[in-house]
Order: sequence, then C-alpha cells, then structure tokens
Amino acid sequence: MKPLIIFLFLLVSILSFAQRKPKDTLGVSDCTEFYKEGKIYYDKLTAEKNKIDYSTLSELAIEDLNLNNIPSDNLIIIMTGIINITGGCPFDFITECHHNLNLTNPNYDENNFWDIKTINKLSNITHKNIIFKRLRGDVHNTLYFINEKMGIPNKEVYQYILSASHGGTESQKYFYQPYPGKPFSLKNTHSIYLTFSNYFGNIVRIDVLYNFGTAYSQRDVLTYQYHKKEWKLIKKVGS
Repeated sequence: MKPLIIFLFLLVSILSFAQRKPKDTLGVSDCTEFYKEGKIYYDKLTAEKNKIDYSTLSELAIEDLNLNNIPSDNLIIIMTGIINITGGCPFDFITECHHNLNLTNPNYDENNFWDIKTINKLSNITHKNIIFKRLRGDVHNTLYFINEKMGIPNKEVYQYILSASHGGTESQKYFYQPYPGKPFSLKNTHSIYLTFSNYFGNIVRIDVLYNFGTAYSQRDVLTYQYHKKEWKLIKKVGS
C-alpha cells in the first residue's frame, strides 16, 4: 500500500505545481511567477471543456472495470473525497507555493462521473448490491457511509441515495441499492474508488483503486481521449 500512496502523492504534487520557488530573506517563497504560470495552465485547460461532451465517458469507463478484482456480491462505491497524505514539516507547507486553483481535474471529476445513470449502469453490469461511502479526508483515510449526516457535493445523486434502501442505526446508518436475488451483507464486500486527472488534448485519466486500504488492493489506470466526438480508451495499465 505504501508504494501506491507515494505514487499518488507525487502525482498530486506534480499536477498542482507544488514545487519550490526562490525565497525572500524571511524564508517565504516568492510565488508571483508560480501563480501566473498556474493561471495560464488553468485557463488553457478549462478552455477545452466547452468543446467536449462528457456524457458518455462514465458508461464507457464502467464497461472497462475489471470485475475480477471485486468478486463479492456487495460493492462499495467510494464516491468522493481525497486521500489524505500526512507527514512532513508543517512549516514547509507555509513557506512553499501552493495554488488555490484546481489544476488536477477542473473539467471532469468524480462528482461529474457518479450520476444516477452511471450508478444504474454499474448495478446492471456487475449484478451487485451497491453500497455508498465516501472519504472524509481525515488522517486515517476513514471511509464513512453516505447518509443524512454525511453528504456529497452532487445534490441530485445525494437525494437519490437517500431514497434507496437503508439499514443500521441512527449513529451508523447506511444506504444501498439492492440487486435482485443477491444477498446483502456488510461483512462480505469489495470496493472501487475512482480518481480523475484532466490533461491537454481532451484527455481524462481515471485511476481505479480496487479495495482501497485493504490487503487486496489493486489499481488500473484508464486513459481516455475525446476525438471526433467520441471517447476512446487510448491506454490501459494494470490488471
């Protein structure tokens, strides 16, 4: 698991331009050029969004999942949240340059991917009960059930989840979408967690983390490009 965390840390660092800049006599970075370069990058990347139809990308990606990595009848979708990378000196963060712009996935992210149509597509392809969770971003990367006390940014999907089947207690309530004939269990589950990166040239990279935080974790990297009004898988790395 450690190599995966290190890889994700390096990836986020590169995409967010989190690099060292010349510092003044007080040890604080001069971030003027850093911010300027980031704004140029952001504007150029987001300008592509208006030329791209993302509506079919999620269905294509669902079809490219490796179901061998998630054999249980009960599938957890980790719908949103980020992996919290801890460690390092807090003073380093203060003295470094960090963008307040989203340079990783400003055009398309997990909140765009997980809509009602995609959830139903996943259910129909996998023939599994779908359980809804999210990362909250605490130091332990704890997974939480999505419920009345723990929401997600996509309000339409959130209301859809709250209308699904549910169980548990008020302090540990969970929601799930049952699949006919499949026995439901919280003790026999596998999970998927998708993260997204946007690149120039109408490209979206999807990292599929299977069974995040367990001894059975696996990762696929699916890279898609929008060309001639179609999404195509241009590269796949992993299982």
